[in-house]
Amino acid sequence: MVDRREVLIRGAVLSLGLGVVGAQPALANSPHLFNPGRRPMVYTRRIVRGLPGGGAIVVERSFEISFVELAGDGFEVVGRQIDVSVDAPAPLQAFADIERNRVETGLFPLALNGLGMIRSKEAFSPQEATQKAVAEATAMAANTDTIADPKLFRQFLQQVQQSAAQFMSQLPVDLFAPSTQPIVLRRELPLPGDLSGEVEVIYRSAADPSTGLLTTAQRAVTTRIGNDSRTAQEAWSLTPA
Repeated sequence: MVDRREVLIRGAVLSLGLGVVGAQPALANSPHLFNPGRRPMVYTRRIVRGLPGGGAIVVERSFEISFVELAGDGFEVVGRQIDVSVDAPAPLQAFADIERNRVETGLFPLALNGLGMIRSKEAFSPQEATQKAVAEATAMAANTDTIADPKLFRQFLQQVQQSAAQFMSQLPVDLFAPSTQPIVLRRELPLPGDLSGEVEVIYRSAADPSTGLLTTAQRAVTTRIGNDSRTAQEAWSLTPA
């Protein structure tokens, strides 16, 4: 059975002229150096989620990882969590405690192809993730009977912003072998009535010129709807263990 939500998303993408996203970005077809070596590395991911009325939740996790070259083509990234820190406002301390005590075991092992691109349906290029976020918002707008009621309007805003954050929270497909070219993308959200909105993605990354391996990367995703603006930020780094 075809999922109705997927049909809505794909239809919205086509109606915007953005095209249905592919499995890999063009970057994955471009030859470039990727030689991660065998020494252990420390991989750190820092996530900042803005909250209504100001404030933020900040979660940072570090892992000791290694790149294992496969007999065929590609690499396997293996790792284990070695540190975690969580900062959240007082009303969210219960959530913060859960995150501090949680050990992330679902990220690794992670498969890469020979160019260092992540082999996963859950990994998107920034362009793909932006397209999905816009399509999701369009599908929501098409199925919203009314947003005149303030309570319904706030729920609508929250749904759109959460959907954008959901798609953007996926790992960039070229995270471990970044192109290092900055990316700035803006897409207008076609919303009902006179409401205006957009999704903005800013992505910057750097790589070790001798190996092609990630050193740092940052991504900021801002959703603007009317006078309401929310920003989600992520940062990644890779350093010798």
